[in-house]
Amino acid sequence: MDFLHNYFTNTNNIYTISYWIWIFSFLFFINISPFSLLYLSFIFFCLGVIYEIFVKKESYYYKIFTIIFELFIFLLNYYKHYHYYKLKTFSKKDIIFNIGLFVTYNIFLYINNLNMYSFYVNDNAQIKS
Repeated sequence: MDFLHNYFTNTNNIYTISYWIWIFSFLFFINISPFSLLYLSFIFFCLGVIYEIFVKKESYYYKIFTIIFELFIFLLNYYKHYHYYKLKTFSKKDIIFNIGLFVTYNIFLYINNLNMYSFYVNDNAQIKS
């Protein structure tokens, strides 16, 4: 179970889009944020499964845990979006927020001399402090 400790204490977590999605999804779920991350959580769940299976060099437990946790986050967003708030599939304010969060994330990476390709594909490029 050491992988769980390492999973949440990795120093690169702030550079990972999934952690941003998880935090904002949690804020949405406990009614602090009014914006649903249904769209980002769906897109990055699909991409995350592919990434975990074909790119990430971790143990199977780590990969399975990540995929299940990403699915859990997506299902929380799905439940809250459709069953709790009864929103339509395309909610303009949520789409704008999702795009804004993704753009903010990419600006954050750019400020830290990274991009999504270098961070995710090039074996988590060295973070320059």
